[in-house]
Amino acid sequence: MEKQVKTMETKINFQLKNIELIETCINSPQKQLDGNSVFQFDINLEHRVSVDGNNVFVICSISVLNDTKGQVFGNIKASCIFEVKELSQFLDKKTKKHKLPGSFILTLNSISISTLRGLMFSFFRGTYLHNAVLPIIDPKDFQKNL
Repeated sequence: MEKQVKTMETKINFQLKNIELIETCINSPQKQLDGNSVFQFDINLEHRVSVDGNNVFVICSISVLNDTKGQVFGNIKASCIFEVKELSQFLDKKTKKHKLPGSFILTLNSISISTLRGLMFSFFRGTYLHNAVLPIIDPKDFQKNL
């Protein structure tokens, strides 16, 4: 189903076209975990753009760590592929870089993180990470690294 996001600049028509699971891993814990274990999550988002296909790829990677972040219990990485109508309108002709509106990027990040939450729940079900449910996260809290 196609969705429309209205930004201050323009309306953007887009839809989620595909979800590709890239990597999954579960590591054995150094000691047995109890039901009250506290988990930390490390989340990384990467954006790639294909003008020819009108696609934006949001590659999301989530690692589940112990409470001190000293041990990685598991991780999952997937790409959410969005088709964006008229993506070329956001191409800076001089620099050949895309300038997608910040509110649109937030929408894509939010959808991608939520999608990974569901994949995590499915992948970790029946393992010792069954209770490592990713909490609700505000994508505005992410910082851009170049």
